[in-house]
Order: sequence, then C-alpha cells, then structure tokens
Amino acid sequence: MRPTANAIFLVLLCCTLGAVVVYAGRALLAGEVADISPLEISLEENVPCGIGRVSYEEPVITSALIATYTTAALKQGVTGNVRLFAYFDWNGKVSGVAAFKGLSSGLTEEAIKAAKVIKFKPATSCGRAISEPVEIQYDFPSGRSKLVLL
Repeated sequence: MRPTANAIFLVLLCCTLGAVVVYAGRALLAGEVADISPLEISLEENVPCGIGRVSYEEPVITSALIATYTTAALKQGVTGNVRLFAYFDWNGKVSGVAAFKGLSSGLTEEAIKAAKVIKFKPATSCGRAISEPVEIQYDFPSGRSKLVLL
C-alpha cells in the first residue's frame, strides 16, 4: 500500500515539531532559559539553521557589462527591453541564459552576451552557497541591466 501525500506530509510535520520540542526541552532542562515561561521561548534564537529556521542572503552582483547597442538597432531606431531568464549558480557562474522577451537587430544576442559574463556573489541559505533563478532585464538604447529575483 502506498502512503498518500497527506500522510507523508503529516509524518514529516510531526517529526519536525518533535525535533523542535525536544530541542526546546533540552534548553529548558539545561537552565538556558530558566526564568522564561514556555510560551515566551523564542525558538528562532535556540534552533539551529535548518530546523524551523532558515537564513537566506540574496545574490549580489559585483560587476556587470552594459549590453552593446548595435549599429543596426541605431539605424532602425529600435528601443525597448530584453528580458532574460538565467541561473546564478552556487559556484559563481551564470548558466541557462534564455530570452523570454527579445528585440530585433541583434539586441537580444548582445544582452545574452552581457548576461553570461556577470560577476556575482552567490545567494546563500544557512551559510551555504545555492543556485538561484533570476530575471535580468536590459533596457535599450542605454544597455543597462536590472536584476529581478524570482
């Protein structure tokens, strides 16, 4: 017999709550929170990262190139923005760059080239570097970029 998704969720929830209660109980027994009633205990301060608490830091761009406004776009008067989807990987590399809104005259290609060489400090969760999906928008004719975390 296969367990249902609800049953699996309930088991995981009970295990997580049990770990939190045991951890808080140990703190009480050790006298770490001696003069505080159980209702006033802040689990955020006593629970290690990963058990009911998550520390997260967004990725930080350290350098980015301005996308080149092509001569063909200048001649045709093309303006607007290119919107890209990409991953800022845990190892500091940009991967999976794809356009979901492009422009003609080579501007989409220029935006993709500029996005692939972005330098950044990766996002972190509980002190570990993680990969993060992002949206990058390049405005033309300026070629400047904006980052949107997804």
